[in-house]
Amino acid sequence: MPELPEVEVVRQGLERHVAGRTIDKVTVLHPRAVRRHLAGATDFTDALAGRTIAGARRRGKYLWLPVGEDALLAHLGMSGQLLVGDPARPLSPHVRAVFTFTDDGPDLRFTDHFLPPAQRGGRDAEDVCTLLAVVLAHGCNIGLHTMAQITQGVTYKQLKRVSDWQMTEEAQRAALAVLVHAISHLDTTLHWGEGRTSASDGQQFSMPRKVLQQTYSTRFSDFALEFYSFVADNYAPFYSTPIECTDRDAAFVLDGCSTTRATWT
Repeated sequence: MPELPEVEVVRQGLERHVAGRTIDKVTVLHPRAVRRHLAGATDFTDALAGRTIAGARRRGKYLWLPVGEDALLAHLGMSGQLLVGDPARPLSPHVRAVFTFTDDGPDLRFTDHFLPPAQRGGRDAEDVCTLLAVVLAHGCNIGLHTMAQITQGVTYKQLKRVSDWQMTEEAQRAALAVLVHAISHLDTTLHWGEGRTSASDGQQFSMPRKVLQQTYSTRFSDFALEFYSFVADNYAPFYSTPIECTDRDAAFVLDGCSTTRATWT
């Protein structure tokens, strides 16, 4: 992440190469770059066309570029860059916005190398296959190492990277919400219920291996782990969380209803 000295160097570069120039056209290549502009990308580009950048100022890590009565506010985030160069140079896949000027001189490009996976656009077939292999490895308890050995064209390094960076709890909750939403709109499930009520219960599984989170279950006479799950009246499983097998279920009764991202209408 750029710190104050790096941001100040960027400001000085903007002051030297961009200040005093009139914007001819702005092209937004990714909506994330202007997500703070509530009116949208089209309004953003229309509002800046023909405006002159009066200077380059800084407020902490924010860059402030006055354009008439308004100002262009920029933050580099984790990996953002503002690059000045020849307009004819190739367009990097990391470029999110391009500013060209009426003097036909060097353009200004905002790049961001780090984007959340869900915001990088469409995945190709290879990315989808790798992601599905990771889902199967975890869901079937195969493990990433074994999955890499039995799957052609996929390495353990690829599976590990996807597992660490994309299989986050938030991403899995969002995916589950999509599935539950789809289940609630199936004709078959409507005969069972509308998904407006739910039931929950815990289920214990033997876990003899030595792991950090395990407790002794008198039911199994062995170490075990309990999963407390919630199921809607249309049989959509919308929430599950691991708990100690010695915990009382009553403490978790409202967890699924209060944290689920699923929509029932």
